[in-house]
Amino acid sequence: MPVAWTSLATADPFVVVAAGRSRFRVADLIALVGLLGDLKAEGGTADTGGRRAGA
Repeated sequence: MPVAWTSLATADPFVVVAAGRSRFRVADLIALVGLLGDLKAEGGTADTGGRRAGA
């Protein structure tokens, strides 16, 4: 049995620091990934007058 499945495994540092909190909901992050994928497929411009963001 893998140690990660037991109480013998060391705590994940991210889980300890986050303490069960998150600023984002999973559904919102999944939607963001979809939007970014759409933007990438369109060539990376989004109402910036044809310029890439940050350029």
